[in-house]
Order: sequence, then structure tokens, then C-alpha cells
Amino acid sequence: MTGEYSDSELVDYGFAHNTPSDKQKVKLGLVVTNDGGVPCLFQVWAGRTADRVTAQKNMDALQALLKGQGRDTQQVLIVGDSANLNSELALAYADHHLKYLAGVSLVEKAHRTLVLTPTEREWSRHPLTDDHGPTGYWGWVCEVPFVHGGRSVTHRGLVVLSGPMRTALRRTRTQQFHVLFAALREVQSKIGNKRYRTALEVQRRAETQLRRSPVGKLVRVEAASTPEGTPTLRWWIDRPALANAMRADGRYLLATNDPNLTPAQMLERYRDKDAVEKRFRVFKQDLQIRPLFVHSDERLRAMVLINLIALLAYSLLERQAHQHGVCLTARRILEQLASLQVIEIEASDGSRTQLLSDITPDQRRLLTRLRQGLEPPVTAAPTSTPVRLLLERCLSPAAPAPSGASGVAAA
Repeated sequence: MTGEYSDSELVDYGFAHNTPSDKQKVKLGLVVTNDGGVPCLFQVWAGRTADRVTAQKNMDALQALLKGQGRDTQQVLIVGDSANLNSELALAYADHHLKYLAGVSLVEKAHRTLVLTPTEREWSRHPLTDDHGPTGYWGWVCEVPFVHGGRSVTHRGLVVLSGPMRTALRRTRTQQFHVLFAALREVQSKIGNKRYRTALEVQRRAETQLRRSPVGKLVRVEAASTPEGTPTLRWWIDRPALANAMRADGRYLLATNDPNLTPAQMLERYRDKDAVEKRFRVFKQDLQIRPLFVHSDERLRAMVLINLIALLAYSLLERQAHQHGVCLTARRILEQLASLQVIEIEASDGSRTQLLSDITPDQRRLLTRLRQGLEPPVTAAPTSTPVRLLLERCLSPAAPAPSGASGVAAA
């Protein structure tokens, strides 16, 4: 947010993963369905709100929504990342009778130990693959303890080894080593220059490069002096530290209180949580909610609501299209139909006709498939909904304009 918001209870400074803490912001909580990523619940919070605080509030709001719709909350599985789980929240899920599946943040020693427990030989015996699941994943079943406020609970856990993640991490680490070694060679090349004339000065310059590098903790540097007093610099990789880092590559811990989830299902459901991140991306990019030119909290909430209604329509379009064999994102659908214009012809007798101009065969086929997906189910006699009428007119062969037409408007 930019501007002055001195009277706002929502716009405030606070931590967020994708924005600096010295920027004013508003936080949005969003719940989407597993089927199609359709938004079903949102909350607007102050920018200073901590992520783990929102998880508890979101849990309460979701339970109220489900009960209001007559849904059995015990039949719902909440899936989220590690911000949705710690020892306090694990007990809260049990108190609310809600099932969850979430990543575990490795803050507690017991959880870090679990991740590093499986050996390479044990991984080979537990592949997380089936006819429909991803390849290159392994899982080790365990029990995850949670302790908070004198209470404790143990839930089912799964330590996952992701082959693709491990490969990516090691490739990135190799590149970071190359960058760091180039920086150290530059320090070495400056020996003898101002501020590089003693071993102590060279040591300090080299250690600065280690602190700046993501792999600096895996490298050791040593500056010394020759008998003539000339500084020298050498560096090497700390093999034990590198081995420990590589052992953790691609590993993460999942936890759930759902006794019916198999290890393969736990991985599959957890990977599907990206649906909510995709909706946030659409919300910020495709819908272009920024910049906002509102300053009161009431109008800010209203603006967010309008954009979320647009996100709902966007998500339903994509969901219904996928269910009827149109394997395109809503963005691609809108791009392919962007050149279309609806021509509305108004005759002198007051009648109106709507036609599509310059429709290509591909666009006609796409609209035909979309009509099948967007029409409501027929329970009695077909109803003339606006969507049905428009698509039927658009897809019908172009007819000559009625006589006495008084004007044409394109939208």
C-alpha cells in the first residue's frame, strides 16, 4: 500500500515473505476447495498480523462456515503449508475436531531429528509412486510429537524425500560455490593492494565473502604470511558440513491427524495445496487488484470483495472447462476469446439481436465446449439463462440484420 493511512486499522507495517517489512500492507486469508481451487472463504487482516495467528482465526471461521452449510466438519481435510501447523495448532485441530494435513516447520529438535533419521538404504524400500502419482519421491512413516501448554498429542508423520527437489538444491549449491570461489579469487588477486597488505586484512575480506554467500558456512578460509611477510589465502570445502547439508537435501516432514490417508495420498494432497497459491497469483496479476485508490477500511474491504467475486467467476470458468475436457487455464481461455466482439443490433421496433463478429473455427469449438460446461444441470424443462441465450445466439449461423435497424454497438 502507498499513501497515508493514519486512521486505518488494516494498513500497517508487518512481516510478509514477499514484501519488505518497511512497506505498508494488508493481509488476505483465502480458503479454496480442492475441486478446482474455487474460493469459498476469505478474511482481511491488518498488515501486522502474524501468519500463525491467522491459522487459528481461519480455523474458527471455516468451522462456522461448514456448520452453517450443514456440513460435517469431521469429513473435511484442511491442507496447508508449515504456517498452518505448530504444537499449539496441532492441539487446536484436535479441539475443533478438524482433520488437517500440513508441513512441519523444523523449529523443534524432535522434528529436525525425525527428518534426518531415515538412511539412504531405508529410502529405497519406501517409494511413494503408483499408477497416478509422481515419480522420484520416497516416504518414511513416523510419529510426530507435539507438546504445548502442558498438553501433548502425537500425530501421524511422513518424512518425504523429493528427488526433483534434491537435484535442484544440489545444482543451485554448485552454482553458489562457483560464485563464492570467484569472489575469493578476487580477494586473492588484490593481495598487496591497500587494505589487503596483512594476513589479518585478507582474512577479514575473505570472511566477508563467506557471510554474503548462501554456502559460506560450508567453506573455510585461512590467510597466512610467507617468511617474506606477503599474505597468502587458501580456502577449502568443509566436507563434514557439506555431508550434513546434502543429507537434508530434498527432505521435509508432513503431519496429519487423518488415520485414513495413505503415505501416497498424503504426498498427493499436500502437493495439491498449490491451488491456493495459484489463486493468489491470479488475484494479484490477472485481476490486477493494484494499484488501489481507496483509503478507508470500509472501501478497502469492498474493493477486495469485488475482486474476490471476480476471482470466483474466474475459478469456476476454469473448473467447469476442465471437467468438460477443455485443458486450458482461464487466462488462456480469455486470451483465445479476446478478439471476439458481441454485436448488438437494435431495430426500430425495439427488438434487439446479438451476434458474434469474426468468429474463427477454433473459437467456435471452444465456445461450444464452454457452453456444455457452464450450463446448469437440467432438472426440469430447460430454462433460458443469460449464459445459454448469449451462447446460443453467438454460436448460431450469422443471420441478416433485421430491417429498419437503427444502430449497432460493439462491446
